[in-house]
Amino acid sequence: MVEFAVLGSIKVGDVAVRGRMQRTLLAVLLSRANETVPVSELSEHLWPRAPHDRAGQRLHLHVHRLRQVLGDPARLARVGDGYRLRVLPGELDAERFDSLVREAENAPERCVELVDDALALWRGVPFGDLDGPALAEVTARLTERRLFATELRCAAELRRGRHAAAVAELTDVVARHPLRERPAELLMTALYRSGRQAEALAVYRRTRRVLVDELGVEPGERLRVLERQVLAGEPIETERPAPGPGGTGRLTPAQLPHDAKAFTGRSRELSELDSAEGSAVVVISGTAGVGKTWLAVRWAHRARERFPDGQLHVDLRGYGPDDAVSPHEALAGFLRSLGVEGGDVPTTTAERAALFRTLLAGRRVLVMVDNARSVDQVRPLLPGGRTSLTLVTSRDALTGLAVREGARRLELDRMPAGEAAALFRETAGGQAADPEAVTTVVERCARLPLALRIAAEQLSFRPGMDVARLAAELGEENRLDTLDLDDPHTAVRSVFSWSYTRADPAAARLFRLYGLHPGHDLSTNALAALAGTDVATARRAVGSLVRAGMIEQGPAGRPAPHDLMREYARELALAHEPAPEREAALHRLSGWYLHTAVAARRLVDPALGPIALAGPRPSAVPAFPDRGAALRWFDVERPNLVAVVRYAADAAPDLAWRLAGSLLAYFYLGKHWDDWLTTHRLGLTAARACEDPLGSARMLNGLGVAYSDLGRHHEAVAVHEEADALHLVAEDPPGMAWNLNNLGVVYDKMGRFADALDRYERALELFTALGNDHARGLVLYNIGDLQLQAGNTTHAADLIRRALRIQERAGDLGGRRFALRGLGDLASGAGRPAEARDHYGRALDLSRELGDRLRTAELLDRLARAETDLGNHRVAAAHALEAAGIRTALGALAGRAETEDHAPARESAGGPTPPAGPADRSRPAAPQGRHDGARRRRHDRRRAPG
Repeated sequence: MVEFAVLGSIKVGDVAVRGRMQRTLLAVLLSRANETVPVSELSEHLWPRAPHDRAGQRLHLHVHRLRQVLGDPARLARVGDGYRLRVLPGELDAERFDSLVREAENAPERCVELVDDALALWRGVPFGDLDGPALAEVTARLTERRLFATELRCAAELRRGRHAAAVAELTDVVARHPLRERPAELLMTALYRSGRQAEALAVYRRTRRVLVDELGVEPGERLRVLERQVLAGEPIETERPAPGPGGTGRLTPAQLPHDAKAFTGRSRELSELDSAEGSAVVVISGTAGVGKTWLAVRWAHRARERFPDGQLHVDLRGYGPDDAVSPHEALAGFLRSLGVEGGDVPTTTAERAALFRTLLAGRRVLVMVDNARSVDQVRPLLPGGRTSLTLVTSRDALTGLAVREGARRLELDRMPAGEAAALFRETAGGQAADPEAVTTVVERCARLPLALRIAAEQLSFRPGMDVARLAAELGEENRLDTLDLDDPHTAVRSVFSWSYTRADPAAARLFRLYGLHPGHDLSTNALAALAGTDVATARRAVGSLVRAGMIEQGPAGRPAPHDLMREYARELALAHEPAPEREAALHRLSGWYLHTAVAARRLVDPALGPIALAGPRPSAVPAFPDRGAALRWFDVERPNLVAVVRYAADAAPDLAWRLAGSLLAYFYLGKHWDDWLTTHRLGLTAARACEDPLGSARMLNGLGVAYSDLGRHHEAVAVHEEADALHLVAEDPPGMAWNLNNLGVVYDKMGRFADALDRYERALELFTALGNDHARGLVLYNIGDLQLQAGNTTHAADLIRRALRIQERAGDLGGRRFALRGLGDLASGAGRPAEARDHYGRALDLSRELGDRLRTAELLDRLARAETDLGNHRVAAAHALEAAGIRTALGALAGRAETEDHAPARESAGGPTPPAGPADRSRPAAPQGRHDGARRRRHDRRRAPG
């Protein structure tokens, strides 16, 4: 057996270890005895300020030398990427010390001898002259344990009646630890029993003065009781009153943690906690770093007066770098705080819980249970009655406590932006003077109090750091490094890791993969596709992650991690998921979006041709009940769809152009021009990379429709003509027919009516041969409208009515809407405003049903003119106002897209047509009785295949 000594200078047997590096290495390994300590961690402890370039080689050299000192090289083994020092039971003096103190607590008759043996092991400061973060916590714990042992021994001496002997030792302890009340209690008792009443009272006065001056608190109840007993000359039978349900002998614990100075906001949550009086249990839950303990401690200090019988606190360490505290251990601490002697603490958890409930019966005590991981960890710590309140904080929702114990739940969200900014400014002080940079910092810290406080600290200890530079650093990919600290209890990455390491494997994998998603929030069906699981399995994993606070439920019920947690998830994915699996996951997600978008597109516009799909249909693709549900899905998923096209343009180009094509009908209706152009340009690049003429033609056609919508007619002509050639190469008659129709629309708008009529007639011929009635009806309408503009009203009316009959048989709502509008224009031009109003009204209903906002505004303008002609000016004004509101909502581009007046193209000059100015929105445009091509309405008569 080898003896290791750390309670003083470090020794192995009788040999003092020489060399600071070697002593540090041994100290760290002994502080983590029988654990594997990573090489990187050991290197950081050996070279904390300037890691050596060859740290691994240097560390290996020190390990070799330490093995020689140990005499048994097998003691110090390389395990994976670290080293483990094997220490047998009884070999480490710190372990023997702890064991003796525990034995002394449970053996009152032998307490003095056991503590003497324990204290005899001490030779000085733990680990000698070594310091550093790895050893500071262990040193502090051992020092605290030594002081506890001293108090334990003195209490035992008082029980033996050796009062005078205890005075000298206690006087020294009180002088060295003036804020500690327990030694003062013992010293007062020893002096009083020795007949030194005045000195006992002097100890009380000194202790009270120090507590008030240093901490702003009065002494605890036990000291106050002792003062009254000494003043009254009452006998003090024991140094600590015996536990029991009644009498004045019970202690009043005051264990609340320190209340942070920079507390800001959370007024609503504090009010909710105030209103919780009468509840037996309140659970504060939320994601890591959201400020659960911060809020609980602030409220507990505010409400302390409501609990005159004391406040208990325990950190269960359910999420943290240290081992979790069991209910068995927590109850022992509670019982000792309530005056139960160590030897009187029951040995089983059930008995401890029963005694705890007995002691608190009828008392008003606040029990703060912090950092709980599970219901089972909390349930034994609950008082039995309703006079006390248990305040629990946890990342888990702990729904079992609500179901069985009727706990009141407070789900803590991230801070509102204003409160978060106020917290940052309060913590940072005068350095947070740039409001724009503060706003950026707040958002990049995801409005988490922990991250905001860490960010504010960066301004204090990093030379040259200001808020603008901090905001810039937090915008970089490694922003978690900026929010990292040496303290594992407060570093953001470490705090997140405590939730992740406790997640079940399926949930942890889903969390990692979520970090790869190029967009933002995902539905459960999409997550199932990402993970390659069924929806039920994904739903269970999501539920686990939500309960653990790792992801949030958005307003629409869609799960999503906040930005910092997402970045952490991405780090984990890159570190733990092989590259092939990462690629496969994103390909599954992209395929799911393609299949789902195509399913939704079929309902949005059934007239459009099919899109060829690659791969089997994913099981998680939802079945849309109707067109409205499909449109709502597009609305919610639009940012994700754009992000997936952006990703797939490089990673899966064949999929990218197909997905972009599936969005055209939706973009056309909603006029999302920016996303429309972005996806189709990316899709065009992807199709060209695949050398796919069909994909390139489809993307060019979609771009042409967008350019035409925006009044960029020459660009529209160029891409449509290029698409026409590619459709021929791809042998794609349906695509060629749509492209011809759409090119005809552009020529129509440019005043090149012969070219327009040529393209329309060629498109009509192709659609007739293909048997596509939807498209045939639409092109007939386009030709009819062209005749209307030329003044051939009889021929125009015949064509438009034929188109309407075809569209009604085919169930084409969009085509019917255009035909009805055309009939309204005919009636208006012929001076029949009532008939025009009827046609426009029916067309408007269809346009609203389709969700086509721009065409809805057009029809409202026409209805306003018809109502004006009928003398209904109030109704006309209402229609005009609604049309203006729609255009405002669509944005500035709507002005160009909706302009009705166009000058003919000046082809002979070789320059582009000047862009038309915005239409006069102060009054609706009047339908013209004469259609001469110099002043015309702008109509939309196109479809585009995906």
